[in-house]
Amino acid sequence: MEQQGLIVESQCRSGDCGTCRCTLVSGEVEYQSFPLAFIGPNEILPCVCKAKTDLVIEGLQFQTLVKKA
Repeated sequence: MEQQGLIVESQCRSGDCGTCRCTLVSGEVEYQSFPLAFIGPNEILPCVCKAKTDLVIEGLQFQTLVKKA
């Protein structure tokens, strides 16, 4: 997501706190390691997962990074 200019609101950036928890409506993600924060069905932790496909997500707090030329 950061590569696309979306800065996810998170506290730990390691999957421990769950601050970034949101609902995955469609798409697939993968985790490099199992996150410690609880995630329910159809929930993801965007601070530690990587998109495998295009994603549709709900409930994510983020900022948009403005790229200057």
